[in-house]
Amino acid sequence: MIPALAFTGFHNVGKTTLARRVVSVLRKRGYRVGVVKSTKHRDVAVEPPHKDTALYRRDGVEQVVLMEPERAVCFWEERPPLEEVIFHQLKRCDLVVCEGFKGSTLPKIEVVGRASDIPKIVEDREGLLALVWKEPVEGFRTFSPQDVDSLADFIEGMFLEDGWAMLLVDGALVPMKPFVEKMVASTVTAMVGNLRGGEDASRIDLLIKVPGKGRRS
Repeated sequence: MIPALAFTGFHNVGKTTLARRVVSVLRKRGYRVGVVKSTKHRDVAVEPPHKDTALYRRDGVEQVVLMEPERAVCFWEERPPLEEVIFHQLKRCDLVVCEGFKGSTLPKIEVVGRASDIPKIVEDREGLLALVWKEPVEGFRTFSPQDVDSLADFIEGMFLEDGWAMLLVDGALVPMKPFVEKMVASTVTAMVGNLRGGEDASRIDLLIKVPGKGRRS
């Protein structure tokens, strides 16, 4: 699937600052990086209730896109799964960096604020890859908050060197074992490579509408 990882940590430990620095390094290396940020706040999108997009949303339209001259904003009336957001909105990216989502199954890099938090972090964080802390932590890959280049090297080696494939069925992610994922990626890549215009492809998107399947009931 599209490589994605989460920067996690307690409030005010510097997650955003660190994530921005890492993203900046990776972008300078030529990678396209998308960002998804989780928030506990509601209705943070500033939009007067009488505006057109708000009226469509009030009518119950599931998804509304507002196209400005230089950017676009997409509204979902029901929060979609993170995997669906990544696949549909960020699929042109080489890597997706998420901030928060500590309860997700994403691989995680934890930004530590206090040494006393480490035992709880190690116990609670599923998929913990590394810690960011000023001192080494036994049993875990640890990066200094100032050593952003080494952390970027680690992320690049973990997520950006291999090919991948991602399968969604009716918007839901269908997990594939690593062998199957590599087989799908290599097979489709080989087939497309034999087509005119597909010889030098760096990314392939294949969307299939199943014959005979119409509207949802």
